[in-house]
Amino acid sequence: VISGKRKLPIGKWVHIASTFDGRWQKLYINGVQASASWAGNGLPRRSGRELRIGGNRYWGDFFQGCIDDVRIYNRALSKDEIIKDLNIPVFAN
Repeated sequence: VISGKRKLPIGKWVHIASTFDGRWQKLYINGVQASASWAGNGLPRRSGRELRIGGNRYWGDFFQGCIDDVRIYNRALSKDEIIKDLNIPVFAN
């Protein structure tokens, strides 16, 4: 689990990306690295549960807003790749 130190603005869209490269988990907000946490070596543990985005039934934490343009990759993206995703919609017309 990783979190930033600043609150997100109310009423504005924000691009949030999190990466994990086997050692470090990093959080990016609007293409800028907001925090990093050393997570050890290896792959994330499998829980056997469904993936939840924006909510955690166990802790009772739920995002109070809209979530749009979700992307999941099988590798950690570079900062440049995150900025590219920030500027390209999932479904371009």
